[in-house]
Amino acid sequence: MPGPPAFAAPTFDAAGLGIGLGGMVEITSPHGRWEGVAIVFDSVRPGEVFVPGHYGRGTQSANQHTWYARDPIRHQPPLKSSPVAVRRLSFGEPFAARTFA
Repeated sequence: MPGPPAFAAPTFDAAGLGIGLGGMVEITSPHGRWEGVAIVFDSVRPGEVFVPGHYGRGTQSANQHTWYARDPIRHQPPLKSSPVAVRRLSFGEPFAARTFA
């Protein structure tokens, strides 16, 4: 069984929010609330976060936060982006201790 869902954020943004590797974070959107473990690395663009869309079900699915609109031709939802708010729930490792490039 896989561990809890992971949330990825760029180092600069994570430090500003007090989020460190392994800490728990909360993501809220107009569609609900999600909790997961923080992973901090710089391959995510500043101002963006990443949650694996194919992990979890129900309230632990990242896709719950995407819009319900459908592409008029293919009828697929836009499962790649959504506005969210991020909040630290618990501390992880210090920011400079471990980051992934």
